[in-house]
Amino acid sequence: MSPTLFTTALCIGLTYAQQEQPSVVSNEGNLEFRLPRDKQAVITQESSIDLMAFAAQVDDVIDTKVPALRAGLTQDPTIGAYTAAMDQRVSTFAGLMDSKSRVDQIDQMVKDVKSKMDTLSSRADKATTSFDQTSKNLTTFVTSRFSKMQKEADAKLLSFEKKLNATLNAADEAIKKAGTNDHYIHWGSKNCRRLSSSSKLKNARKDFEGWMHGTQHNNAGGGTKNLCLIDASGNQGGQNSGGWHDGVRPVRIESTSQTSIRGVESKIIPCAKCFVETHCYDEVGLDGCKMEGYSPMYKGWMFGAYHGHHGNNERQCIEKAIVGGEWNNGGYYVAHIYPTQTQDGTMKRSGGTKSLSCAKCCKNQI
Repeated sequence: MSPTLFTTALCIGLTYAQQEQPSVVSNEGNLEFRLPRDKQAVITQESSIDLMAFAAQVDDVIDTKVPALRAGLTQDPTIGAYTAAMDQRVSTFAGLMDSKSRVDQIDQMVKDVKSKMDTLSSRADKATTSFDQTSKNLTTFVTSRFSKMQKEADAKLLSFEKKLNATLNAADEAIKKAGTNDHYIHWGSKNCRRLSSSSKLKNARKDFEGWMHGTQHNNAGGGTKNLCLIDASGNQGGQNSGGWHDGVRPVRIESTSQTSIRGVESKIIPCAKCFVETHCYDEVGLDGCKMEGYSPMYKGWMFGAYHGHHGNNERQCIEKAIVGGEWNNGGYYVAHIYPTQTQDGTMKRSGGTKSLSCAKCCKNQI
């Protein structure tokens, strides 16, 4: 090949639209190109290569230098170790590629499993939604049904409660009437007077007036209960009969001087059958009513049979504030009652012979 020849030429071509000439001057060691303002300067560089010489150089590199370089690299222990390492890596990479194939299979299996799990999850979501709706419907039904049943039960309980209250109220009224449907005897009076001080009681109603009857004082037998028999003519439903049997006689009051009662000694004791719409009881040994909520209809003295007589007449509370005109029966009969007296004291109750006070007490109505 011929020697390489490089030829470089620098050409400066100046083209002008008008016939003005450019100028090249030297200014303080510098080369200056001077052109008019509206003109252009074009600079062109050209090169040439000897292709035959270049081809010869390439052949020399391929035929000589490259084999020499290869032989040197083969003999270099570092390069050999590097090459072996690279071969090992290639082998490893090949194994990895085989493993990758299996990994790809596993990955595909994972994807399949995931797909099935997604399907199951979707079904589970649908089942959950369906269950939630069913649960909601069931809850709504149960709540509604329970509310209805509760209302029905409440209504039945309310009705039962009303009936029970009505029954209890009726029973309570019956008890009150049973306990307060009192007919009592006002002993020592032909009327059912109420003490003016007992303002919480209503006036009692008189059914009839009469006289006290009891056992004859010297009879060995007979009843003890005193009777208020109506002062009216006729048999009053009875009939004539013979014999003595359980005989009763008009009762006379005796020894009134040991009480506050005056002017009726040995007279037959008047009485009246009275009715009051409240409960009443006999208070003995007190000048009034000990039970709270009760007031005396009248106050009196206790009288009973004489201790030496055989006839045992029941003790009675005889009105203290007598009306003399009502004690108008002075007939002589053989049944008597006397003031009831304490003979001994005990504990706080003072001793000595004392006549006993009493009262007919009735539950306040006002």
